[in-house]
Amino acid sequence: MINAFAKKYKLPSFRVKQFNLSYYKDFINSYDELTTWSKEMREVLQKTVPFSTILPIKELKSVDGGTNKVLFKRISDGKLFE
Repeated sequence: MINAFAKKYKLPSFRVKQFNLSYYKDFINSYDELTTWSKEMREVLQKTVPFSTILPIKELKSVDGGTNKVLFKRISDGKLFE
């Protein structure tokens, strides 16, 4: 999603890194919190790419380490899914 957006709008690669840091590490709740991007670019992003946030709730690993199951919670509506 973000890579296609960056390519379409010819954004430099550091913008993708900024996005990924904010989205996956800082767990922003909306594009408004992506303050490393200009307000104008955040507005374009909002109109182009729907925002969705999920949080990992629980992780189970198999004894042999071959399988991981993760329970996620979608912030927008609180629904849980694997």
